[in-house]
Amino acid sequence: WEQFREDKLYTVEIDDLMLANLSLLNRLFTKYKEPRRGYLPLNNFVRMVKDAKIMLNERDVLQCSGLSKMTIVDVLQNEHSLENLEFVEFLEAISRLAQQLAQQHEQADTDLHMVIDDVLKPLLALINAEKQEPRVYEDDDDDDDDQDDELDERDLALIRSEKSNREFE
Repeated sequence: WEQFREDKLYTVEIDDLMLANLSLLNRLFTKYKEPRRGYLPLNNFVRMVKDAKIMLNERDVLQCSGLSKMTIVDVLQNEHSLENLEFVEFLEAISRLAQQLAQQHEQADTDLHMVIDDVLKPLLALINAEKQEPRVYEDDDDDDDDQDDELDERDLALIRSEKSNREFE
């Protein structure tokens, strides 16, 4: 399962797509996760996929979520971790759902980010949201254009937020 991550998942295109939709995906995760808990039970993940009318059977959905799990050091001590998805695992599970759909429709050669793009649409519809397009940066060789060197307000807000979180800890 690590080969999938290295060969298909860890790409700039998928990173850009997920980053553009991160806040929406967090809202979706929050809608289906256990109240006052930081994880999503597998049965809720299966329900979410069914609610989105993604045409995969329960076994395939559970397999996608299982392959998305991070390494669990002590399964006996962290029994609940086998039955729940953390947010980062949720993101990978969505990618694996897309891969599974591509294989079922004999489109395994299609770029994974394009299939994920298609899967995000019905998932985000569950929270009445539309998929956001990744930001496109043009590679401009003009050294006189200072706008390329400046951080936009969104980037600055993210940096400030991360800094205040570290100071809070």
